[in-house]
Amino acid sequence: MWIKFSILMLVALLNLSLGIIILLKNKNKDKSKLYFSLMCFSAGLWSLVSALIQTITNSYYYIWIDRFIYVFTSISVFLFLFFSYEFPYRVKRISNFLRYFFISLTLIMIGMVLSSKFIFDVYYYNGNLYQLENKTLNLIYGLYFLFFLFYSYYLLFKKYFISSGINKTRLMFVIICTFFPFIFSVLFAWYFPYIGKHYLYWIGPVFTILMNLSVGYLLFKKEEN
Repeated sequence: MWIKFSILMLVALLNLSLGIIILLKNKNKDKSKLYFSLMCFSAGLWSLVSALIQTITNSYYYIWIDRFIYVFTSISVFLFLFFSYEFPYRVKRISNFLRYFFISLTLIMIGMVLSSKFIFDVYYYNGNLYQLENKTLNLIYGLYFLFFLFYSYYLLFKKYFISSGINKTRLMFVIICTFFPFIFSVLFAWYFPYIGKHYLYWIGPVFTILMNLSVGYLLFKKEEN
């Protein structure tokens, strides 16, 4: 338990620190950097909550705190979508209809997660608490996450094929450095728990630091070079 706790707290600290650094270094108010810094904060809070529930033994508090894992992952993929609109340049402005649609969908998802019908009980496995969730609602959450993810990569690939030079290189770097961590996060944090292997979920947040450090390097270090 304490090994998991320590790893997740380290990941949380790194993500939160990276979010602060990106925010402070964003002198020109670049929206893609703003959204990415908020993504780092969200990933940091996801890791922090995942660490805290390793120490909780009361089922009532576990159920409530555990729900915020889904809240912060919902916000993360929502922010990644808006980051994809802005990075490395904006092809066209997002329409008001789509903006309100994405916001409404995310708020509905967060409301569903916070409801008592999503995570309704816990069970013990090797002395640790794990959630019992409504399979149907959890599937809806998974579809929400994948929808936002696929739409984000649609935007990035669309810009990749019309770009050239440094922008094309930067786009491919972001696609590669985010795609695999996202896939592994989905696998460990959603798919395995969905099929009953909840004891693997804690690995999901670990992949976020690899993604965030790589993209953070691109956003600033490569510009200096």
